[in-house]
Amino acid sequence: MRFFAYSHKNLLSTHKSTLEFTKDNHLTLNGDCIIGVSCDFDSDMMINLARKGKKMTIKMYCDGLEEIIKVVGCEDFSNKNEAVIRRSSFRDERTFAISSSKAAKDLSREFINRFRNTGKMEVEIIEDA
Repeated sequence: MRFFAYSHKNLLSTHKSTLEFTKDNHLTLNGDCIIGVSCDFDSDMMINLARKGKKMTIKMYCDGLEEIIKVVGCEDFSNKNEAVIRRSSFRDERTFAISSSKAAKDLSREFINRFRNTGKMEVEIIEDA
């Protein structure tokens, strides 16, 4: 599955334990885990993918750079607007994935800066074999 995420002037990407994609088009400075706004992901596809509870790889592409995150889908995920990815095993309806290999602060600053400048990234989610 693939979707696009967009940057925002308040993008910080500094949260130490989570990262989040949202369909909302606004972002406050309190949203330091949000790494993409105005996302165009298919909510039903995301829910079906997460609920399998399988290992997945999330690849983010921006202007020639790539970030890779390893996660496990969360069977409790049901949110159609936000997809939270957590380092921990905490589960709720907003948690798309747990046991993440990275949080927002772990993304390379070069990647985040390029994303801020270009304004758009492509996200690919792949079920691991």
